Amino acid sequence: KASLEVKNNEIVDFMLTIKNNSRDTQRVYSQIKTTLNLLTKSDFNKSVPPGDSIFIPVKLLIPNNAIAGANYNLSVQLKTADDRLYDRDSCILTVKKNRSVHLFVPGNDILLQKDSGYFSIPIRLENAGNTEESVSVIAKFPASFNNYLQPIAKATLAPFSDTTIYFTTKANKAMYRQRDFQLNISGFYKDGNVFDLSAITIQTATS
Repeated sequence: KASLEVKNNEIVDFMLTIKNNSRDTQRVYSQIKTTLNLLTKSDFNKSVPPGDSIFIPVKLLIPNNAIAGANYNLSVQLKTADDRLYDRDSCILTVKKNRSVHLFVPGNDILLQKDSGYFSIPIRLENAGNTEESVSVIAKFPASFNNYLQPIAKATLAPFSDTTIYFTTKANKAMYRQRDFQLNISGFYKDGNVFDLSAITIQTATS
């Protein structure tokens, strides 16, 4: 039994080879079975001369929403006209892991109202990958704030899902002394690798 790694939304091409090792011309009926979207015919009726081979193209589509590690079976049966089995073969197609998380900060800036005490930053997380991901998001303040506490948020995203998290942060006097300042937003996978970077400007209301 053969095996093959495939990707989401991939069109996979096979060439089915049928060889007649007998001394007589044989008429064979091939039947292809799979739960995937088959883009070519599933049944063939071919006459094969002695010693010759025929080649039948097989094309199928891997679902865009297939989960990492999912297995799909492709089986082929060759039968005679009276439904006797000549031969059979199969192949297992396994969906390859694809990590693809992104973060988005709506808008370009946020207004910090005078004496409001707090401000909130919405951050949308989108998992376009085919595997569940545990992620952390960190908002880094300017160095002039003397290493002001960096908010950290964590989330677990199912494959092909999205969610919105909020950083609600207490404002301090150093912030109000600035006309505006920038927050750098960093997203990390569980293993520490960065998946995305962004930034947002906080404008301070002075009156």
